Amino acid sequence: MEDQYTWSVSLVVGFPLAMLAVGELGHRLHRRDHFLSTPLKHFRLLVLPMLGAYLLLTKVVGVESNSIAARIALTALLIVSIYSVLSLFKAVVFQGAEKGSWQHKVPRILTDLVRLALVTLGSVFVLSAVWGQNLGQMMTALGVGSIVLGLALQEPLGNVFSGVFLLVERPVELGDWMEIDGKAGRVIEINWRSVHLVNRMMELIVVPNSVLAQGQFKNFSRPKSHICQTAEIGFSYDDPPNEVKEILLRVVRQVPGVLLDPPPRIHTAGYGDYCINYIIKFYASDYSQQFDIIDELMTRIWYASRRSGLTIPYPIATEIQASQEEMTESANRLDVEDLLKPLRSLGLSDEDELARRLKRVSLRSFGTGEVIVEEGEHLAGLHLIVRGVATMSLRGAAGTKLEIGTLTEGEFFGERALLSRQVSEVTIEAQEDVEILLLDGDLLQSALQSSPRVAREIGNVIETRNRDLRRVRSGEPSRDVA
Repeated sequence: MEDQYTWSVSLVVGFPLAMLAVGELGHRLHRRDHFLSTPLKHFRLLVLPMLGAYLLLTKVVGVESNSIAARIALTALLIVSIYSVLSLFKAVVFQGAEKGSWQHKVPRILTDLVRLALVTLGSVFVLSAVWGQNLGQMMTALGVGSIVLGLALQEPLGNVFSGVFLLVERPVELGDWMEIDGKAGRVIEINWRSVHLVNRMMELIVVPNSVLAQGQFKNFSRPKSHICQTAEIGFSYDDPPNEVKEILLRVVRQVPGVLLDPPPRIHTAGYGDYCINYIIKFYASDYSQQFDIIDELMTRIWYASRRSGLTIPYPIATEIQASQEEMTESANRLDVEDLLKPLRSLGLSDEDELARRLKRVSLRSFGTGEVIVEEGEHLAGLHLIVRGVATMSLRGAAGTKLEIGTLTEGEFFGERALLSRQVSEVTIEAQEDVEILLLDGDLLQSALQSSPRVAREIGNVIETRNRDLRRVRSGEPSRDVA
């Protein structure tokens, strides 16, 4: 009787105090987001009440330990104790592991399945020990029950096994950025039923494992975390494409988060109604930063275009009435002083004469890498370089490219158009963007008649270049054309 009184007082006083103490400790751990808060919660809500119930029945009420009520309480106490111990083990080994370790990378679904299997196996041994049942018969009953349960729960179990297959194949891991059905997010949890994503709006997206196993999805973090991004922008038709591409490339290389390997690329995408469209292609190191990178890129492009005198146009409808001749003349127009310089170099110094000759000058533009005149091509006239740099080369015996030299602003080529041989012996290629003035035969003859000095100069150039051609063909080192 005295023992019952002692146990009664202990339970009346000790049980509430234990519940309060463990509850307060769990509360503090939960506020600190400590990994032990969950197993401590299981201990307070499962183990302590079942322990109190078992002690109440056997120590206070005086129920025999082999009675049905006592054995039920003991069975429940042992099963929840196994569950709590396994929860503690999971929290310490996996949830408390350092980020980047193998324990931290183990998906939750695997630990949950292993815990469930161990709890089930432990329950069988508990039932065998407490109730004295045959272990073999219980395992048989468990197998039959599992089959029945599997048939009744096909869809939930399908999600479980889909999760297991995803775990084995490992196409997705915690922290990966993925997209499915147009919804993108970062993987924060992989459990027995679904994969949890959080998008940029901090919204939770729950995707069943069966959907992932049966459908298609994108993983932006595999095989590398690099992600290819594109941005499109338009510039005025007055801005040379190669100049625009050079400035855009310089800007995109300086944007934080843009990788230099693989290198960024700029492509001319097409000709719009009011601008030339360009596509900027680059690789970023982190999918989550793509909008920040685009924002920084487009901001820097605006400032760079202002500094460089480029124009980012906006739609304007303007009606222009002009003849085809006027439009052609406008398209070929360049700054007058730029045109006068090479013409003066040919001995045409009279302003009225120069103005008249300008109408017979054809202005041509070439981009970097373009062939201006190809070896063996018919020469339409004398070519004067107004802007840019070009290279002279010829084909060797084995088809190799033999470089002769370079031509810069103020120099000319195509002088053989004055002779009976009007076929080029060399190839002229733009080393950078080049503006060329093409003078027809009548204008050349007029220049030669009005200025013997020009005739002598062109003759000297022909002789020098013939000598350079012989030198290159003989295998001697080439030199720049003066």
